Amino acid sequence: MAKVWSLIAFAVSFAASSITLQAETYIEERVGEKLPPVIQYSPENGVLSLIESNFFLNHRPGKLSKTNRDAVRRYERLAKRYGSLIQDANKATQGKLETAFEEAVDVYIFFLKSDYISQHEDKMEKLRDMIYKLGEWVYLKEKEPMKRNYVHTLYLSTGLSQPAYLGDAVAKLADKQKDAPSQFRSSIDILIYYNLSSSSSTAKSARMIFNKKTKLDRYEKAIVALIDIERRLEVGEDLISGGKGLDKMNQRLLAINRSTQGIRAPGLRWRINHTILYLWLRLQKSVDWRRAPLVEVREGGKQLIAPLIERIILEEVQDGQLRKGLLTYKNLSNAFRSSPVAVKLDFRYLQIAQMLNDKNKRYEDLALVYNELVKRYEKPNPQYQKISQSASRKIFLSYRKMIRDLQDKAIESKDVALRKRAMLLSREFTNIFKSLRKDILEVKKNLAQLYSILGLHKEAVAEFIDLAREDPLTFYRKASDSQRVLANWPPQPPWGKLPAGNKAERVTLIKIYSAIVGAQAKAQQNISWADLGHLGLLYRVTGQFSNAEVLWSKALPSAEPGTDANGAAGLLLAAYFKQKRWTDFINLTRLCEVRKILPTLEQQVLDMKKFYQVALINRAQVYSKEKKYKEAIVDLEEVVEKYPNDPKRQNILVEVARLYQRLGELTKALVTVRNLVDQYPNSAVSKAMILEAGAWGRDSKDFDILEKTSELYRIYIDNFPNDPKLTEARYERAKILIALKQYTLAAKHLRDHALDKRATTKERVRSALTYVNLERLYGEGNKAISDVIPVIKLARIEFGEENYVLAHTILAQAATEKLAIQDMKREEQILMQYVEKYKEVGEALGFLRFSLAEHYEYEVPFPNRPFGIEEFRPQIESIYKVFQTIKTAYERVCTPKENKYCQNAYERLKQFGQDSLDAIGAVELSGNIQQSMEKVLRDFQQEFLQKVEKDKSKFDDLADKYRIRNERLEEGS
Repeated sequence: MAKVWSLIAFAVSFAASSITLQAETYIEERVGEKLPPVIQYSPENGVLSLIESNFFLNHRPGKLSKTNRDAVRRYERLAKRYGSLIQDANKATQGKLETAFEEAVDVYIFFLKSDYISQHEDKMEKLRDMIYKLGEWVYLKEKEPMKRNYVHTLYLSTGLSQPAYLGDAVAKLADKQKDAPSQFRSSIDILIYYNLSSSSSTAKSARMIFNKKTKLDRYEKAIVALIDIERRLEVGEDLISGGKGLDKMNQRLLAINRSTQGIRAPGLRWRINHTILYLWLRLQKSVDWRRAPLVEVREGGKQLIAPLIERIILEEVQDGQLRKGLLTYKNLSNAFRSSPVAVKLDFRYLQIAQMLNDKNKRYEDLALVYNELVKRYEKPNPQYQKISQSASRKIFLSYRKMIRDLQDKAIESKDVALRKRAMLLSREFTNIFKSLRKDILEVKKNLAQLYSILGLHKEAVAEFIDLAREDPLTFYRKASDSQRVLANWPPQPPWGKLPAGNKAERVTLIKIYSAIVGAQAKAQQNISWADLGHLGLLYRVTGQFSNAEVLWSKALPSAEPGTDANGAAGLLLAAYFKQKRWTDFINLTRLCEVRKILPTLEQQVLDMKKFYQVALINRAQVYSKEKKYKEAIVDLEEVVEKYPNDPKRQNILVEVARLYQRLGELTKALVTVRNLVDQYPNSAVSKAMILEAGAWGRDSKDFDILEKTSELYRIYIDNFPNDPKLTEARYERAKILIALKQYTLAAKHLRDHALDKRATTKERVRSALTYVNLERLYGEGNKAISDVIPVIKLARIEFGEENYVLAHTILAQAATEKLAIQDMKREEQILMQYVEKYKEVGEALGFLRFSLAEHYEYEVPFPNRPFGIEEFRPQIESIYKVFQTIKTAYERVCTPKENKYCQNAYERLKQFGQDSLDAIGAVELSGNIQQSMEKVLRDFQQEFLQKVEKDKSKFDDLADKYRIRNERLEEGS
């Protein structure tokens, strides 16, 4: 019974007895909200729990559980059935409701008597609720008046909501019975009626019944005494406080305390003392528990007295004395520091501080309370480690909630002072809990935002960078917003004029943008060109343009047209052009064309066509110096193709041709020159280039190259008839035409060159000599060379010995043709000097001597004259020598019989042979001479006939040999 009373007292005092329980009982309270409504401790409520406990203990329905474990199991089964019973109470049978009702009361009573009551405080509250509601339904369905009245009384006593009505119910029950005392289980029932009756008549009846009840146990006597004290406090507290009345009350409380010491149930005795202490505190109006005149309080009273003191404090709080309550709680929690009760007191202390803050908005004071508690629970108390650890976490969560709420208000508000306060408190909070990084991220985010709003950009940057460890993209970008202010850097990349600013701050901004770009790449996102623009421009303004170059050059291949990509491309191109990095310039220009990027410089679109041309030409020059002719040609040909109207185009074509020539690709070189000449036929560049290209191809053995070279010379001759170098072009083309076997056209050019007095004498002589040879071999022979004989006569030994000899050979032949005896003799004298060195001289000299002999210049009588043998022997031998000379010359110069000169020579030789035969027949010569002459003549005749009539191909070979010989002679000249 005593345990029942003590449980109700415990419930009234906010579960104070659970101080010895696990810490979660206290910590589960929602810190940070307003305190729950405080129960007003009137006289009725002060001891009403004792009355209720007595009622239950005197009325013992059902069977009590034997063990705490058994009671818990019964409670759990009951809890499962309870919901469905209440939900369908109208359908439930009377028996089911009564069974559940009795079961709930039975378990409730067991918990009241149990030493483990404090472990099941939550279950006690739920059981009381079950009894209240189940009792209501049983009462409504009960038909028997007596039982119904009993249930009604039980139901009302459990509710504790209408104590006066409870007294009336007991009175009605008593009036209906003749033997009223027998209907009550104890004198406490009468006391209920006596104290709670709302009418004087029922109160009188109750006193009469009570007077008949003379035997009271110690517990009942204690209740009666406590009821009396509480009634006195209610009606006359001012009369007894501070005087003898107060001392008398204290003595009565001591007497009640002594009278209950023998109660065996420890829980019941503890609750009696609990109520005694409460009344004593009400008498004293003091929270100094050390003054309490109770032995049990002094010995172990911390756990007992703390909740009672707390009740007094809460009354002060309810009265609006928050500061006083706050200070009291602080002192109280310090006094109970070694006990788990300190946890609950600390949280009450915090709750009051929160209430005070809600009233006056002194966030700094509340933060001091939090900091005090944080420091207090920094190291768990070894006596209740688990409790203190959990409390520390709850304090942190509450503290964080307060800070975040304050931050939200400050961010939304325009009050600068509030923002500063929020910033300072947030900074203090993050410094305290920096080890709980994940738990304070939201606070740090808001703190960084507050820094930024307040203009504390350096602090904001540091905070955002720290937060970027969790979310690089988001917070590095926010850091960049603040750092731009410090660096005086605009929100958009400044592609125009760069603003002035602190270099160190801009270096920091570089690091931030580098981190942003890196985070985007790591996340495999498309890198923002705005970020690339900022980063590159910052590199540039801090003297690190090489880094900007690397950054932009990697990004541009995938860039889309836009202001930032255009600006980056423009700056890169400008730098490449200035540094003469032509390859980079060209590659980037081509890339921009493909990506449709319009490079800009200082927000002006660049004329890339012009700069691109310059870059191509300059790179070609570099390639040429490095002997990379193919690469140079590619660049220059692109210029030629893309810039058809450029004034430098002629020079570029010239350079392309020269590069082809250096590569050894003469065909392409000559084609290029021909293109130049076709497009610019009368230009000085074309004129000079024809001569240069002619020098490249005139000595080639390739038929195609020779033809192209010849055609270039033809164009020169046609387009520049008055040019001083026309003679050179004619001669060179003639040589090429000879190689191409176009002898007639070659002879024409040689004749024109020989007769052109603008050419040097040496050149004229050379052309005349070649012309004569061509005419003799392929033309009209000596008839066509008469007009160049005057030129040949100009030959001098200084022009070259071979040419000199050749000239006099021709002159000798010409003199022979004309039978100019004096000229023939003069030429004979000149040629005699070279007969042994040049075989060609023998040919001419032989014909010359033959002619002289034929016309009796050699005094040699022919055989038709009868002379003696010995007398004519020398002449015959001379004839033989002449024959040998002529034969040798004929073999060297004779060409196919179509050649008139060759036919004439044949006739002459034939006649000479006949004459020789006649001479041999008329003169008796030595055997050797005769045999030799006969053999030579026979062989000659046979060979000649074969060559001319049967084997024409051999004559062609002889003609080729003659042509080659003449070329060697010309080269030697």
